[in-house]
Amino acid sequence: MSAAVIHGCFTSMISRCSKKGHMTGQIKTIFASAIATLLILGFSLASYATSPHITWHKIETEHFEIVYDSRHYRLAKDFARHAETAWRTLVPVLRTWPDKTVVVIDDSGDQANGMATGFPYPQIHLYPAPPAPGETIGDTGPWGLELMTHEYTHVLNFQPAHGLFHTLRNVFGTIVRPNLLLPRWYLEGLAVEMETRFSPSGGRLRSPDFTAIPRAMVQENILRREDVARIGETGIPDWPGGARPYLLGGLVWQKLARENLSIVGDLNDAYARRLPFFIDGPLEDRTGKSWQGYLESVYSEVEKRSAEQIEEICENGCVEGTKLGEKSFFTRSPVLSRTFTENGAAKSLAFIAREHNNDSVVQIVDRTETGNFDFSKVVRAAEPTSSNRLTWLPDASALIYDGIDDFGRFETRSELWMYDRPSKKVTRLSRGLRGREPDVNLEGKKVAFVQLTTGRSQISVAEFSRRSDGTPTLSAAKVLYVPVGETRVSWPTFVGQDLLLFVERTADGKEGLKLLDVASGRARSIETGGSATFPRLILEPKGRRRILFASNRTGITNLYIADIANRATEAGYEDFTLTNSMPLTNSISRAWVGDFDVKTDSLIYSRLDGDGSRLRVSTAADRALNQSLQDGKLAKVPLLIERPEPKHQPVEVTFAPDQLDAHDFNVWPHLVPRYWMPYAAYIPGGAFLSASTSAGDPMGRHSLAASLSMDTRVGKPNFFAAYSNYTTDVRYTVIADDYWQRLSGLDRRATTGDLSGSFFVNGLSNKWRGEAGLSHERTELPLSTGGTDIRIKSGPRVGLLWQNVSQRGYEVSPEKGGYFRVAHARYLAELGNLVYDKTDLSAATYLSRISNPKFLGWLPERHAMNFSGGVSWLPGLDRLLLAPSSVSLPIETVALGSSTTSFVMRGYPSGSFLARKLLRSSFEYRLPLSNSYRGFGTKPALIRRWHAAVFTDFVTFEGAFYDFSANTYRRTELGNMFAAVGAEARLDSTLFYHLPVQFIFGVHFGFDKRVNPNGAYPVISVAL
Repeated sequence: MSAAVIHGCFTSMISRCSKKGHMTGQIKTIFASAIATLLILGFSLASYATSPHITWHKIETEHFEIVYDSRHYRLAKDFARHAETAWRTLVPVLRTWPDKTVVVIDDSGDQANGMATGFPYPQIHLYPAPPAPGETIGDTGPWGLELMTHEYTHVLNFQPAHGLFHTLRNVFGTIVRPNLLLPRWYLEGLAVEMETRFSPSGGRLRSPDFTAIPRAMVQENILRREDVARIGETGIPDWPGGARPYLLGGLVWQKLARENLSIVGDLNDAYARRLPFFIDGPLEDRTGKSWQGYLESVYSEVEKRSAEQIEEICENGCVEGTKLGEKSFFTRSPVLSRTFTENGAAKSLAFIAREHNNDSVVQIVDRTETGNFDFSKVVRAAEPTSSNRLTWLPDASALIYDGIDDFGRFETRSELWMYDRPSKKVTRLSRGLRGREPDVNLEGKKVAFVQLTTGRSQISVAEFSRRSDGTPTLSAAKVLYVPVGETRVSWPTFVGQDLLLFVERTADGKEGLKLLDVASGRARSIETGGSATFPRLILEPKGRRRILFASNRTGITNLYIADIANRATEAGYEDFTLTNSMPLTNSISRAWVGDFDVKTDSLIYSRLDGDGSRLRVSTAADRALNQSLQDGKLAKVPLLIERPEPKHQPVEVTFAPDQLDAHDFNVWPHLVPRYWMPYAAYIPGGAFLSASTSAGDPMGRHSLAASLSMDTRVGKPNFFAAYSNYTTDVRYTVIADDYWQRLSGLDRRATTGDLSGSFFVNGLSNKWRGEAGLSHERTELPLSTGGTDIRIKSGPRVGLLWQNVSQRGYEVSPEKGGYFRVAHARYLAELGNLVYDKTDLSAATYLSRISNPKFLGWLPERHAMNFSGGVSWLPGLDRLLLAPSSVSLPIETVALGSSTTSFVMRGYPSGSFLARKLLRSSFEYRLPLSNSYRGFGTKPALIRRWHAAVFTDFVTFEGAFYDFSANTYRRTELGNMFAAVGAEARLDSTLFYHLPVQFIFGVHFGFDKRVNPNGAYPVISVAL
């Protein structure tokens, strides 16, 4: 769950001035067009993948417009009730609300999430998949209500505008939302507090697992490194990662609201009338403390309470085990193989690990002859996305696990996968199954899993087999158990041929085990003495069977083990019970999922540390030292920060029968622009001024943007407009603009129109995109003899793009993957007086020890190389001033069928090269310098990291270069090489609490003195 402000990415730059103001208007014109284009694309960015084939309906209540897939009417009615309940609960606290808020229920993904914004109108986007167990949002009560409460808190937080801001909103429209500029810890922390306070049984600040994080940080004395600047960052890779603003901001807001709930509305109104970024004043006026001071008082309370609880927990000894030594920082789901070596110990251990640049990595480590696991020889089996659980086949030849992946063109689904150890091959077992948390029965013939449906979860099973060629396959799923309402089921575990244990969490927050008869579908509760989750069947010699499970019955999640009654044989459905439940851990934080090695009498489990969840091993000797474990009695502790408010009972919302009727959704009211955004920039000799706007429907099917601008040196208006339609498999975009550029003393006017269609390519993956379009451009250039040279080019174009690039964690550059683009345009005599063909081809690849460990393993971590090159071919163009021209800093994007008139050539002034035929290449070596992630209190700036790059660029072309000694262009042919080198230091930062900004400080040097008379020169670039 997160608050979302629609962000675009554009580049502005400041470079050294050449001897002559050479093409200085080009960058500003590109910049203005980029703003307008990104307004239209950025608005629909979050919902771009929504299928255009969905028929959208709506339910309109007094304060909400619930927009939903027409197939999901039942869920829409549920969220209509949740929305109005949230309104009645939150408005008395936050005081200001919009007339209507649009709520989109989007079932295109299988990860629980939501986002909210007030721009350009109040809207909430919900992904209604039930949270998976173990997630930071996993300890829910009525999860749909908590999700809605969290997101609507954001909407109400963004709504007010008082004093001067009220006047500005009347002038500029809905873009004026001063509270959007509050720190992320303020926004998310408040939403977490409201979600918890107004849940009858859940919320993250009531979760023993969520609040165990600061206790673990206190134990390791690292809590206070998280100052008020750092707790607003979701991009710090180290644990607790993106949970910082939710957890630590939530603790701050819990203390504030506990002392005086009215301060929520007071501060919300105060910030809506004050200049942004000066945030200490309103809090100091009411409490006498700054935000940093208040955070420190929260830390003092947490430290005191944590020390008391740790002392109480450890009075008779703590069992925390010994770290096994895996390198990852959040490890879960350890599982031992079910085959045994000669001495009887499980041979292999598999687990899922999170790394700084990988969400999930399935890893396998084998036991050595000494009985230990050698983590220096760990096998990286697979890299799924958001994997929850894995399980061995009975013969330990393969692992089955879950992970999120594309399903078709517009959905991401949770699927089941298999890793085969002998062949090292990964096979996708399902498509569109929506299965997660798999388990295989002892015969290896059935796979049980949680199957997601729209807003619900259920227990299903499928037959597992192999074809004659050894290819694994799953049968169609058979649904075994469907819970009621928002009850969540999880972690199905085979405990017999046709018996499954699974976990059921009800809307009142109660979580326990249930037994399911696969054959009959009957299910009943199993008593464990308290809450229970993450069950694991433990097989022992002579047929003895036990169940390992986790429970937070004492306020701390620990692992317990219990006997299955009649343990020498398999118990049937009727007589299956658990007895002799005993704790195996006594953790001060969280011991939450594990496996038990019966031969060595050792428990291998995930334990929450201050820096993440790590694998540990606890031996019988360890457990014998703990009297609490011997007695089977662990100390009970309350929540880390107790909540004194009475249990909240949500207001019951009722509707008349016709109030929840379904209606067709009308997009057109959402296409009316509701704001305009001014922009001004200094240009040597003048100024650049613009005003932009955008609008769109909340699903991204229709969007538009427009801008009006002027370069005061030219004194003529520029106009840009675009409309995009995504109601078919092809996304159509129409763009029209009329703009003026200052070129070396000449004023060039270009009027363009463009119709394009972007689409997936049949038979290829979603990494491929195609485009077809028709473009028209009319260019006017003054002649030295008087008059105007008018050139018109019109014609079709096609393009093809493959792109597979990502960058995460501590990566200072993509470390693998790349892109490839080819585009061709033909300008026809029937449509203009410029007749030629234009072909563009570009490609790039990223190489590192990650992309090719065999040959590049010698590279240090986070070092990467980038090779890129391109070809542009326009042999029929007879007017070089209309040819592609160079820019000195990399502002071009990887766009389909791009008709851009620029190419990158660093080390020389922009516009120095005009190319009819072009070959260019570039090499960069990128390396990290430091990771600081250091802020300056509540000032809106944070230094994230420094990194560096050295590069060399080459270009050869047929065309002309600008000779500064003669103040004129000179012709050149292919084979004449122009080269440049450079070095850059790059500072990644966060400004204004939310905006990622990169500052580039470098020295560029172009070797040809005719084109670069200044030699080496400094460059400053600012990229947003």
